[in-house]
Amino acid sequence: MADPLEALRRPIVPLDPDPSFAARLRSRVARALMEGDPVTAVVTEQTLVPYLAVHDAHAALDWYADVFGAEVVGAPIVMPDGRIGHAEIIVAGATIYLADDYPEIDAVGPVGRGTGTTVSLHLTVPSVDSTVATALRHRAHLERPPADQPYGRTGVIRDPFGHRWMIQSPVGAAAEPTPPADGDLAFFSLHVPSADRAREFYSAVLGWSFGDPSELGGFDQVVNLSLPAGVWDGEPVPGVPNPGVHLVHHVSDIDSAVAKVRALGGTATDPEPTPYGLRARCTDDQGNGFSVVQTPPGAAAPAANGERAGDLAYITIRPGDEQRAATFYGGLFSWQFTPGRVEHGLQVQGPMPMAGLWGGESSQNVSLMYRVDDVAAAVAKVRELGGQATDPERQPYGVTSDCVDNQGMTFYLGEM
Repeated sequence: MADPLEALRRPIVPLDPDPSFAARLRSRVARALMEGDPVTAVVTEQTLVPYLAVHDAHAALDWYADVFGAEVVGAPIVMPDGRIGHAEIIVAGATIYLADDYPEIDAVGPVGRGTGTTVSLHLTVPSVDSTVATALRHRAHLERPPADQPYGRTGVIRDPFGHRWMIQSPVGAAAEPTPPADGDLAFFSLHVPSADRAREFYSAVLGWSFGDPSELGGFDQVVNLSLPAGVWDGEPVPGVPNPGVHLVHHVSDIDSAVAKVRALGGTATDPEPTPYGLRARCTDDQGNGFSVVQTPPGAAAPAANGERAGDLAYITIRPGDEQRAATFYGGLFSWQFTPGRVEHGLQVQGPMPMAGLWGGESSQNVSLMYRVDDVAAAVAKVRELGGQATDPERQPYGVTSDCVDNQGMTFYLGEM
């Protein structure tokens, strides 16, 4: 007589569970073990899960969700003092644990320790440019801008909690353009006493090439930069000194932007059509001039620190009172601010290229930093052409020099 149990036995068919389900199930089992709940199953699969200490775990959970699309698994364990004792997220199918700083057991993240991290997290994404741009808008620090490498397009950021992320897209992945956000720079122009002298100076120092002014209504447009730029010695623009810099910012809705400028105590003209979109000339509540332009379809956000020699790498806005400026531009563009490295300095979180506010005394409303391949050679050229330049000095982000051109315009050079 056949064994009835053997007769009823079905063949074993291997299953391929959904990776996301498997990760969630594994996390639930691990959490049950940590909490001391009865568990009858035995975990036999070996796994390695990063466990991050962060100085504000509640904020970190939101940050990783907003920037990396992280999924929170289960409910975080919150201790009686309000700190998170354990939380789990899934990023790109991988599980990461995190908790608040616990200095009493020497479990403290990079910010809490005041030192850099010794570990890098590698994340593969469809578009490294888009992910890095999103991270920077959410207060990340850029260590290395996205660039093509033999192994893929890669950028490196440090998140607000001190952890270092290497963001990469596979070799051959199509780069998806990131649309500009409100406040991103659309255009900048140098307003100078003599456009002829400016063309000669910046062509020699930065390698700028110019279009034909006769075809552009007397405007000298720089034609070989990643971000549109130009030189102007014509009619003054309200709120822009001469020499000075005129910044034109992207906005998604120019009527709304104009209304905000006026509500915040600034001035704004009615929008008018231009070859590059609807534009309104504005001043902030301290009289500093700028413009807003409605973003045209298909526009792409500028790079965080430029892309090649001659490009704009950083913007320093000198508004007068930096706290008033933070209120104005935060209300207009939703920028956020963190303390800078110098007195009266604020680092701006949000715009591309990166920017800062400085409330020290200055007769010029904006100073720009430009990328160069060889800062020592560029300094020599500045001096040769009648400008001034400090000796190159190494900073955490590269080698820089503070300069003044031969018409009194301040600027910076950066070998980054």
